[in-house]
Amino acid sequence: MEKLPGDVLSNIFIRLLAKQLTQMRLVCKTWNALLSESSFIKSHLHHSIHNNNKKKKKKKDEILLFFEKAIIDYFSSTGPLTARSCGSPRLEVSNFMKLELPIDPQHEKQKPMINVVGSVNGLICFSYVSKHGYFIRIWNPSLSASLTLPRSSLSDQTHHPYVWFGFDPKTDDYKVVEASSSFFFLKPADRKT
Repeated sequence: MEKLPGDVLSNIFIRLLAKQLTQMRLVCKTWNALLSESSFIKSHLHHSIHNNNKKKKKKKDEILLFFEKAIIDYFSSTGPLTARSCGSPRLEVSNFMKLELPIDPQHEKQKPMINVVGSVNGLICFSYVSKHGYFIRIWNPSLSASLTLPRSSLSDQTHHPYVWFGFDPKTDDYKVVEASSSFFFLKPADRKT
C-alpha cells in the first residue's frame, strides 16, 4: 500500500465514510497527513454530499433531533419516541443513535444549560453556560472531535448572547457570529409631589 501514489489513495479514501477515515488516520503518518489536508477534506465533503443527494431519492429522509438525557431515559422506557413535523402529521422515531455532546468534564458535573446553535456539513455548533462562563463548541460527531472556541468579549459581558453558525462559500470557511442584546432595568426615580 505504501507504493500507491497519493492520488490513487485519495481516490480510494474519498469513498469511505468519515468514521472509516478516522481509523485510516491511525495506520501511518503518511495516511494521516493525506487525510488531514484541507483539499482532501473538501473533496470528501463534496463527494459525500453529491452521493447523499443521489441516495436521498431512493431512501427516506434522515432527521437530526436533540433531546436531553433525562427526556430520552423517560420516554424510551414508555414506548417509541415520536416527533411532529410540517411534512407529515406523525413521524415515529424508532431507529436512532445516541450521541453524547462533548462537554468539558469540569462543566459536565454542573448540568450546564445547552443550546444547539446549528449544523452545517456534518459539524454541530452548540453553546452552554456553566458557573465557569459561556462556551461555544464545534463538534464533528463522525470523527468524535470537538473544538472549544476562544471566548469573545461578548461572552464576558452577557450570559446569553445570540449565536449563529454557518458556512461562507466565498471564503470557504465556517463562521460563528455572536451578538449581544443587553437589557437594562431602570429603577423609577423618587418623585415628590
